[in-house]
Amino acid sequence: PPLHQDSCRGTELQLFLCLQDIPFLLCRPDGSRDDETVRLIAATIASRAPKADRILVTGDLPAEQLSALTAQLQAADTLRNRKLTCAESVLVSSTAVLEVNAADAVVLVADCSCSRYSSVNDQKEQIARLGKTVLGCVVYE
Repeated sequence: PPLHQDSCRGTELQLFLCLQDIPFLLCRPDGSRDDETVRLIAATIASRAPKADRILVTGDLPAEQLSALTAQLQAADTLRNRKLTCAESVLVSSTAVLEVNAADAVVLVADCSCSRYSSVNDQKEQIARLGKTVLGCVVYE
């Protein structure tokens, strides 16, 4: 089923429960740039991983959407001195597996319109098998 199962118009709590034990960072209303939303996501990442110097942003979104989010997060004051990278899903990319291994922290990104619950969960489990913990999931609604 889609990530949202029935509907992604629910509350943040419903999205958190939908993602089981992956901490929920923020649900953005669309893909447009929202400076305060980006600052809030960046601050949440920084607070959950205060010692992480290398942070990977990954998921099953189009590469340009992952790149855009990563660039926006990198520009935020709270993450400016850290190295953020992005990669495709660890389920389809060997480069992503290497990036997970090199990262101090991992953030998943999902989109209610195209991400599947099973895919997000499988990515989380694969990242755990690689010895890393997912800080949270940024969800595009």
